[in-house]
Amino acid sequence: MPILLKDIWPIENPGEYKIHFARFDRKSQPLEVYVRSKQKWQGWQEYRPEKK
Repeated sequence: MPILLKDIWPIENPGEYKIHFARFDRKSQPLEVYVRSKQKWQGWQEYRPEKK
């Protein structure tokens, strides 16, 4: 049974939002990086040309 985002997080106007799911990079969990330093997390989430 699939779990739909709208079932766990209702959003009134979903067309006004973007969502990004960060992934584990085999070293650090995204939420742990965010808690340690929002600035590091931001840099960690920016586009990297060598990644596709």
